[in-house]
Amino acid sequence: MALSRRSRRVLLAILIVPVLSVAGLELGARILDRIRGESWDADAERIAIHDMVGAIARPVHLPNERTGAPIDDEPDRPREAQLLNPYTGWDYLSTQKRLVEDLAYYRRRESVENFDLCILGGSVAEYFSTEGGRRLTDRLRADPHLRDRGIRIHNYAFGAAKQFQPLMQLCFLLGVGHRPDAVVEIDGFNEAALGWHNAKLGAHPAYPHLLFWADATSGLRTDWEILGHLSEIRTTQVAATRFGDWLLRSGLWRSSFLGHAGLARLESLDRDYHTAFVRYGEYLRGRSVDAANRGPAYATDEEGAEDAIVCCWQEGSASMHGICAERGIVFLHVLQPTLHDRGSKTPTAKEIAKGGADPAWIEGVERIYPRLREAVKRLAERGVAVLDATRLFRDCSEDIYYDVCHFGRRGNELLADAIAPALIRAADW
Repeated sequence: MALSRRSRRVLLAILIVPVLSVAGLELGARILDRIRGESWDADAERIAIHDMVGAIARPVHLPNERTGAPIDDEPDRPREAQLLNPYTGWDYLSTQKRLVEDLAYYRRRESVENFDLCILGGSVAEYFSTEGGRRLTDRLRADPHLRDRGIRIHNYAFGAAKQFQPLMQLCFLLGVGHRPDAVVEIDGFNEAALGWHNAKLGAHPAYPHLLFWADATSGLRTDWEILGHLSEIRTTQVAATRFGDWLLRSGLWRSSFLGHAGLARLESLDRDYHTAFVRYGEYLRGRSVDAANRGPAYATDEEGAEDAIVCCWQEGSASMHGICAERGIVFLHVLQPTLHDRGSKTPTAKEIAKGGADPAWIEGVERIYPRLREAVKRLAERGVAVLDATRLFRDCSEDIYYDVCHFGRRGNELLADAIAPALIRAADW
């Protein structure tokens, strides 16, 4: 039976109105972006989503978590289990494999001809190696001494590492046959935030971060309440990473409206994940800590904790410098920028929304970073090459950070641009 003219018009309206609505939302979103002074950049949105998923998907280092298997439906996102390490606290099978490959490389002639750069530190240094390494290599090649040499970056940084872990890592690498031409240590945030958090949890600031160290040693005893916290953390992490991975695969980030909506949902899930982690830390704060995790006694007042953190950072740096100088290795220590260091950058609305963390972390940064900048001057007087990069993003008005301390491509490029000339000055060819 043929449709009446009125029925055809109704059917046509049913088909056209949703299309026009979607087009209107998309156009409105793009106009709003322009009003805000930010033209829509789909690739930048994809990178922002990718960076956030990567941060959320990092292994959660918790007591007695021993499996490194990926979660269901995520075969391409493996989570490595920590391995107890007698020198650095913990490491990973991938690190051990990399070391075996590097030692074989040093037995080949190309290692003599190349310029080998070893990067140490925490997760900011780890991500810089992969996301800023190419930019750093390009900048270093501008120097006549490196123009015709191959440049190889060796990434031995790992998440939550803080002095003295990179110092011990350097000693171990050199002891087993690693022969870098230069070493760059990038740190500061973990010392300030995690060292202060340790003090709040009843552990020595110089000990590895308690929440990570407990996983490697299984030193925190489990109970029914702690299992509830672990379940909440894992559930929120899985929900956030699954949605983020789906958002990337779907291609919706190519749309201004849908991309913004998807990122807003991912940010909400990310906040749920971090809230659960903060609750876990608060629970641990109320528990007694085993002596194996706590470390030696120290002046436990706030000034004593500050002194311990700054002393460890400064003396660790001086020791790394001395070890490298003895072997003719160029050493550069970089004090990294971080979001909650007052005066380092005016945070954007997105950075404020994403920059939540345990209050002890933020308090540690606010209290310790001014003292680390003072320590930079003392290290320079002792002949240590130090780059104070804490004000690197001061004039940046765009989004740089995607969480409390990590930054994406733009931030890593700026850091590479600052490190290259500082490393060349330290080499003093």
